[in-house]
Amino acid sequence: MYSVEERIEGDSTIAAGLGRNDPRGHPRDGDRVHPTTLFGITLRNSIMLISHYEHLVNHEGVDWGPEGARRGASERLVPILMTALVTRLGLLQLALYSGEPGNEIEGPMAIVILGGRGITKEINLLVLPTLALRFGCFAKKTDTMDKLVPTG
Repeated sequence: MYSVEERIEGDSTIAAGLGRNDPRGHPRDGDRVHPTTLFGITLRNSIMLISHYEHLVNHEGVDWGPEGARRGASERLVPILMTALVTRLGLLQLALYSGEPGNEIEGPMAIVILGGRGITKEINLLVLPTLALRFGCFAKKTDTMDKLVPTG
């Protein structure tokens, strides 16, 4: 049986893509699930942030620039933090009892997700707005129906 420190160390290597075997030398069950779950949570929050940027530009008339990126990130701050908090509260029990029989898959997964949520939160709140500001092109959409329907 592993201690919590060994689990955190080993499972953080899984999140980094290095993997770790069980005591018999076989890959542990669910090793590919841990990083995939983190990626899914991060991707969902990223899509929501980009969608919010588009909403700000197209429906609220915000000009895209540093102020628009800052406003969009600040408005999505509470939902991202709440996602992180609820995820941590939900997985805390699994992480605390990861050495118990029956938790061979869920325990390590919970520890990896708990540790990785801090990184994914930083990606969503710091890295993504910077990348969107640099490479994003959010322009106000024009109504194309006016151009297609003949008048008169």
